[in-house]
Amino acid sequence: MIDQFVNAFNNSTLLNAFIPMPEALQPTEDGRVSPPDTQIALQLYGYKDWYDFSVSEWGVKWDVGALDCGGGTGGDIERMDDNTVVGGLQSAYSPPREAFKKMGQLGFLYELNFDEAFAYIGLATNEGECLYTLDFEQYKNNCADWRNLIPTKLHAKMEHFYGEWLEIQAEARIDKDATFNNPDATVAVGT
Repeated sequence: MIDQFVNAFNNSTLLNAFIPMPEALQPTEDGRVSPPDTQIALQLYGYKDWYDFSVSEWGVKWDVGALDCGGGTGGDIERMDDNTVVGGLQSAYSPPREAFKKMGQLGFLYELNFDEAFAYIGLATNEGECLYTLDFEQYKNNCADWRNLIPTKLHAKMEHFYGEWLEIQAEARIDKDATFNNPDATVAVGT
């Protein structure tokens, strides 16, 4: 099953390999569902089109793997041994949590760390999941507070986002205090 996982990931068809979309729901080149009647598709498959299937069954709009939907790098995995794969992937708008839950039912043990920069960070495993909002504004006077609220496994990623947030805050303060004295854009920073 790990070989199938690796091959599907490399072909950017990871989710469809384990939670297959009915062929009739797969989009055509012009984006239409076939058959053209979405009511028939809904009766036959429980979904009117590929989008409804994808979001409900996978938790994401598009499949995931080595290439993203635009043909760029979508992720990378490394086979650690006969039973373990470690890596990362990109997905559209949200992590494929629904798909990984279903893959867990197929026998996969998984740990999925996910994030959306400046929005949320989370951890999903076979045992459950937790999601944390990245609202650093509430912690700006005591950054240690958020460290007490999230699992240690997520600290490094959260530190990264927190550092970026601090940089943005510092740049915003400089921009707020900056004045332009002449057309040559000489900047005077207020104190």
